Amino acid sequence: MPPTTSTVLPAALHASTRTETIGPYALAQTLNASSERHTPFTIIPYRPPGVPSRQGSLLFWIRMQPVSLVSKDANTAAEAITFFLAEASFEGIEIGFRESIVTCSVSGPKMLNFNPFRDSIPEFRKPFTPTLGLSIALLKTSYFEGTGALYFRESKESDCSRPPEKVIALGIMGYDDALLSMMSTIGEQSRLIRDWEDMLDRPGEPDKDEDKEITEERKELLGLVEKAKKKIEKTDKFHSEVTEHWTILHERIIGKVVHVEPIAVFTPQQYTKDWAFIELYKDKFDWDTFQGNKVYIGGNISSLDYCKVMFPNPEDRASYKYPQDGILQASGVVQSHEIYNPTNIDTNGEKCLLVVKNGLATGTTIGRASGMESFTCVYTERGHKKTSIDLSVLPYGRRTGPFSAPGDSGSIVLTRDDGILGMITGGAGNTYGIDVTYLTPYWYVEEEIKKVFPDCHLYEVVE
Repeated sequence: MPPTTSTVLPAALHASTRTETIGPYALAQTLNASSERHTPFTIIPYRPPGVPSRQGSLLFWIRMQPVSLVSKDANTAAEAITFFLAEASFEGIEIGFRESIVTCSVSGPKMLNFNPFRDSIPEFRKPFTPTLGLSIALLKTSYFEGTGALYFRESKESDCSRPPEKVIALGIMGYDDALLSMMSTIGEQSRLIRDWEDMLDRPGEPDKDEDKEITEERKELLGLVEKAKKKIEKTDKFHSEVTEHWTILHERIIGKVVHVEPIAVFTPQQYTKDWAFIELYKDKFDWDTFQGNKVYIGGNISSLDYCKVMFPNPEDRASYKYPQDGILQASGVVQSHEIYNPTNIDTNGEKCLLVVKNGLATGTTIGRASGMESFTCVYTERGHKKTSIDLSVLPYGRRTGPFSAPGDSGSIVLTRDDGILGMITGGAGNTYGIDVTYLTPYWYVEEEIKKVFPDCHLYEVVE
């Protein structure tokens, strides 16, 4: 992934004979009008060779993207800046160009790697990893968060000429919920240990004439107690690491927003347009262990339950194999004709698309998409009505609970065959929860993204 940054510009340039100041963004606008390939400028002292140390001039240093400097554009930009500075009574400032890439200095911990096979508490580690389902929020509004969708590669550098909106991993709710789940588990395991130890005290001390069944039961209970103690120890240790390194919001900055698509509905499809592009800071990720677009389907759904629900028919199960470590690789885009002609069969014998997602609010959930579109009407605060067409996903059943909840918006939804179906944009229900989840089909989202970022593509499959 390419490094990204924001550059701090001088607050103002003061003229010795005038009280007015030149704002750096006014200069940036002048450069924008002259060239599309500059990156932010810097003012530095400059002393040519042979000139005494206290003599010299200022250098107006314009950084350019590598292999992008054209002499005609450079002359045009230099003339524009010279005129601009002269109007403000600045003299003796040299103008220079230099090809360079700006890098960002970031603080805080890197996102953690994710390996459920080696980690005994993957359910607690997962929120602090880049595995799909990552909680994200703007730094300035960390209480308003959603779920990251997919990872892309983009060949061009982003425009750093405007102040970036910084993005953090884990907003207020995501961070608090992660800590709460750890503390709840420690409390639950402690309670179980007390119950098991009470059961161990009932038969009294073991002896050589003890009944074989009691001995086996004692051995099993001792194993459960030891396992629970280890889980408490590892969970408590991880909790301490998180509170030490992840508490401060600025330490959780992982990137910046480079494009926000205004929420809108357009004809002829009238699907909801609601997406943004975030450029990730290179130093916040371990790219050697980065897994790309993979969804963790473990955690709150066992491998047996996943198989029963997603592959209810015996003939489907015959060739089914649970994804290694419970991690499902997103691969391929579900096209419109596949959506409208589903081939999966649920427990009631009805055709549908059986789908799964992992989001901030509800974790891993399973649902069923009927292939039918829904017309949704949303009334704004001013009373205006907006109507859009969305794909609808229903909960698989009452026992499984809702497919999504507030905070899951942005989650990517996959079919049981790894296909990318759509992105969650909303839901509807009563006060007890959401009973219908709305998606914008991913094939449409990708078309819209390509209009803005024609050279981007999904992050490659990681084996």
